[in-house]
Amino acid sequence: MLPSRSVILFAAVLSLAFGTWCHAQEDEPPPGPVLTKAPTLVQDAVPEYPQAAIDADVEGDVQLQITLGEDGTVTAVTVVSGQGSGLDEAAAEAAERLLFTPAEVDGKIQAISIYYTFSFRLADVRAAVEVAATGEIAGVVQDRETGEALKGVTVSLGERNQSERTGLDGSFEFRQVNAGEITVVLFLEGYHRLVERVEVGPGERIEVVSTLSPEKESPNITVVRGRKPWREVERAELSTTPTTVTSHFTLTRRDIDFTPGGMEDVIQAVGRQPGVVGDSHYGQFWIRGGDSGDTVFYLDGVALYNPYHMAGFNSVFNPELLDTFQGFTAAAPAVYRDSLSGVLDVRYLEGTPGRWDGAIDVSVLSAKAYVAGAIGPRKRSTIVLGGRRTYMEPFFAVMRAVGLAGDNFLTPQFGELYGRYVMRPGDRTRIRLSAALTDDLLHLEESEEGDDPTIDIEGKVRMKNRMFLMHGDFIHELDKGGSFSTTISYLSDASERDRRGAFDLTDHTLFRRTGGRMDLHASPFANNMLSVGMDVGWLELFNEGDVLDERSSPTWAALPLGDYGQPSIHVEPRLGFPDGALYVEDDWLGVVGGLDMRAGLRWSFANPTHQQLVSPRLGLAYNFKSRTTIKLAGGLYHQSPLDTVVLDPTFGNPDIQAERNVHAVLGIDQLLPFGALIRAEAYYKWMDNLVVNPDTREAVEGGTTFTNDGTGWAAGMDISYQMRTGRVSAVAQYSLLFTRRTNPLNTVQPQTVAPGQDQRHTALIGGNVVIGPERAWIVSLSYQYHSGRPVTPTQAALDGTGGYLLTLGELNSERYGNFHEINFRSEVFRVFKKTKFTAYVEVMNMLNFKSDFVYIWGDATVDEEGNSQAPELGVFTQIPIRPFFGMRLEF
Repeated sequence: MLPSRSVILFAAVLSLAFGTWCHAQEDEPPPGPVLTKAPTLVQDAVPEYPQAAIDADVEGDVQLQITLGEDGTVTAVTVVSGQGSGLDEAAAEAAERLLFTPAEVDGKIQAISIYYTFSFRLADVRAAVEVAATGEIAGVVQDRETGEALKGVTVSLGERNQSERTGLDGSFEFRQVNAGEITVVLFLEGYHRLVERVEVGPGERIEVVSTLSPEKESPNITVVRGRKPWREVERAELSTTPTTVTSHFTLTRRDIDFTPGGMEDVIQAVGRQPGVVGDSHYGQFWIRGGDSGDTVFYLDGVALYNPYHMAGFNSVFNPELLDTFQGFTAAAPAVYRDSLSGVLDVRYLEGTPGRWDGAIDVSVLSAKAYVAGAIGPRKRSTIVLGGRRTYMEPFFAVMRAVGLAGDNFLTPQFGELYGRYVMRPGDRTRIRLSAALTDDLLHLEESEEGDDPTIDIEGKVRMKNRMFLMHGDFIHELDKGGSFSTTISYLSDASERDRRGAFDLTDHTLFRRTGGRMDLHASPFANNMLSVGMDVGWLELFNEGDVLDERSSPTWAALPLGDYGQPSIHVEPRLGFPDGALYVEDDWLGVVGGLDMRAGLRWSFANPTHQQLVSPRLGLAYNFKSRTTIKLAGGLYHQSPLDTVVLDPTFGNPDIQAERNVHAVLGIDQLLPFGALIRAEAYYKWMDNLVVNPDTREAVEGGTTFTNDGTGWAAGMDISYQMRTGRVSAVAQYSLLFTRRTNPLNTVQPQTVAPGQDQRHTALIGGNVVIGPERAWIVSLSYQYHSGRPVTPTQAALDGTGGYLLTLGELNSERYGNFHEINFRSEVFRVFKKTKFTAYVEVMNMLNFKSDFVYIWGDATVDEEGNSQAPELGVFTQIPIRPFFGMRLEF
């Protein structure tokens, strides 16, 4: 606020009054000079409030007599009554900068003197200081899918307890917001609540474009700041899971960046979630006691066959293109395919109407890039182009140079291309055409004689995968937050595996599916969302080559790598199946008080096992005013085997049935007022109809191959604590798992064993710190631990011909050593006018722990006298300390 002032034109007032009185007195003589046009202020001036007067608490009015020239400028200033302490001088200096329109006396322009007063008030000065420490927040709220402005959104500022609703154009504005970090909360019925923290500087105006997701879509929201041309990606919202859904987590690309040891890959980040166990060597993992093949993966609504490529070193998901990523570790909703274990749903970005953005990320491991932009007459249609390529050759060249890898140890390669076109013929309608191509190669050669590397390869292994996905989508947003969508897709996933050693193995497989799906999400009643859909297609499986005959290998055996004398068989099944399912799910909020309910049913009427599979789902949640939510969820799940050897009419069992699993989860979510979330879940899974095989060759030769006689169970709990403030975030989690499998076909081995994924204890502690006034330096650190996985003891015994044969001890009766890993990541960025540059460095296994990964049997040798020497059992430890760095440019 500025010091107030008043204009007192005494001369003008007196002259006008005198002239009026004279006209009223006709018998008196004519009056003297008359002010016929008073001066008008056209240029104001603000006096500076002297600091000495402020410190002395001096305030008051300063009255001046000023003379105006014929041009309206101030020609002379005289203090009539003042206050001292510099106020008089400040008022006189300001008066010299005033400008008026010329005054007229008797109709002619003439110089004139007037009185003018400046008022100095300490309250105004203090108010001005407060205003100088405030800023403004303004923005527009849009629907994430359609880009349509959302009216009636409640926007509130947590620190001020002030709120307003967006107008017809979706806009809102707050003035005089205290500078600092402000919590902005946006809520509209039918959409996920958004909580966003915005940094406001003194005198700064922040403009944002916020997007809300319908409740049936992912709760992950991306906020793009209007003053930043690049796509600003924030971490997923720290909140309770949506309504009645348990065992759920959401990730964004930024969450992957904040995951030390994530190796720039989505799947590696998943491996660090509660309830997920595995090792850092490759991305394959196990969820809550399930097998690695029990997890269902989606990319933009299309179920994938094999997301692991390069033997698990990498996945087909490009983090640069990531828009939303949802994970379910148990009791997934009916909209997803049946899964004995979990579901991972990845959605790629579509581009933002009216703007272009992109990024280039180059590290010592890979290069990634994407560009997304608006095209068309109204710039509402968008295109997205992306790709990545690994080039680990320099990395492994260093490993060879220091003796960590043999001279002939070749490196993995991975490449990917992706394209998407999105047409928006209407505000609520989108048509998408998308295509993805991934290609990888892992070629390992045995090391030369004389090498003694840490990583040694016996024989030659060559693995190659290629996946091609193409799909078209029609999506129409309904009123009240619902949607109708149709998808037509084609997926082809081909792999080749060649091994040269004691005997040659060649295996070529092909998975192909052509299909379509329809989904309707509607809200027929208040606080209700009804979802129905259908997914149909034609599935083809092809396998040709020489593979190991594992029909007598004990089911769920965790074995050291080695030659167990298994014969090879030649397979060439070509199988085709119809594949189809219907689902319905109904969600109700506030059924009774804070009680929410979800009931669903999925009916698979066509599948490889030719069964009618009915899978009911149920979820309950009660929300307390203390921001505590208690949840109970469960369901019956079926999963048909897709192993071509199991389904092969020659070597397998064409009458095999789908495996079954009952999920039950009890959980509690507690949001804390200082930005933290505590989540605890206990679960139990009962499995039956599991596919098993006998453990003796005699049983196989007697006609027993694969049956559905297996059973099992898994039980445990996951506890996590997450906290995020403006500069510090932390995570601490612990998982306890017990799981067993029973195979009544075993006659040599025990019938009930702990499978290889029985990692009893898993823990992770980590955090991030944002440093510097510009918050441009981020440091992340994490420690991960899990107890050893089961392993079967083996021995090398003479086979009667002078050679050695590996024999099994009690199945999975021993364990590997405990696993430890400390990972570090640091990044620093600098913002330019239209770009953001980031440099980062990451160190995996920074203390170089020698944790056991897998035992490996070497080959038997012959000494100088021609005698056979027994092979030795070695251990392949965790990959040693691995530093790498990279640079990222966003525009």
